Amino acid sequence: MGEYQAGGVIIVLGLNADKNIVGNFPCTGMHGGKMILRSDCKGVVFPKNARVSPAEKEDIDEIYPYVKEFCDCFGFDTDEIMNAEFTVITPDSNNPYKQMYVGN
Repeated sequence: MGEYQAGGVIIVLGLNADKNIVGNFPCTGMHGGKMILRSDCKGVVFPKNARVSPAEKEDIDEIYPYVKEFCDCFGFDTDEIMNAEFTVITPDSNNPYKQMYVGN
């Protein structure tokens, strides 16, 4: 999940997951955007280039309209879904692959 993510936002609700909601090697090569997981992410191993932190109010406010639309479409309770711990993953550098390119 999120391998080589270069931009945008991925929201993972993990509604049917027992533990690791993103599988193995999440965010490998991530160099842009952000991923927001409905989980405390304990036991999830992220690569060194990923910054992992608890979601702030601004993050929750950002995803709320999308989660609400999802819940409205598929019959879930928005408040129940949002009443959980969320984790934000962002890249730890602006251009981790800079060394791979030839300068002009």
